[in-house]
Amino acid sequence: MGGSISLTRRLPELQKQAGVEHIATEKQPKLTQYEFREYLIFQMVQFISAPFLAILAYYLIVPSNTTNAVALAFTAGFASETILLMVRSIVNKIYPNSRSGPQYGAIAGVVTLSNKDESFEKPAQKAEVLISESPQIHSITDEKGFYILGNVPVGEHSISIKYTTQVNNKLEERTKKDTVKIERAQAIVKKNVVLTAENSTQQ
Repeated sequence: MGGSISLTRRLPELQKQAGVEHIATEKQPKLTQYEFREYLIFQMVQFISAPFLAILAYYLIVPSNTTNAVALAFTAGFASETILLMVRSIVNKIYPNSRSGPQYGAIAGVVTLSNKDESFEKPAQKAEVLISESPQIHSITDEKGFYILGNVPVGEHSISIKYTTQVNNKLEERTKKDTVKIERAQAIVKKNVVLTAENSTQQ
């Protein structure tokens, strides 16, 4: 029971960290599908090993009565994840990891629509902003032209802004590209973009 409680407590946390909308923090980093699968297997192992740890604890401590035995079994099962993590940390010290995990930050800003002579300027609504090399990381600007891209790996990236503008009474889809660099993990980089419209009507 203790192992199952530990398992059901951890699974929602892992699913949240592997979700697209999760913004990475130091305590809850973004998990890739490979990392999520690894953690999931680890949780299954701790659940399976919980009864064996309880049996081992019983024979090591030899509780005096049934109540103490039940309490010991539950505690051993609930602590199975901690015990396995201790074992894993010892193994990692023996076989150190050659690389650190991926680091993430975020990009946020305002997209503005302007004509060539800059006689008017307004927020670009419903423009799509995405990371060119990772199109799954994308955002749609709101009524104020604001966007935010979360879980962006540290480094330099190319961003694409797709928008629709009216040219000679016809709607045309345009794409503007820019670059942005995230220097360190958990940093939120501000990136404002000005788009060009032929006429003053933007859809």
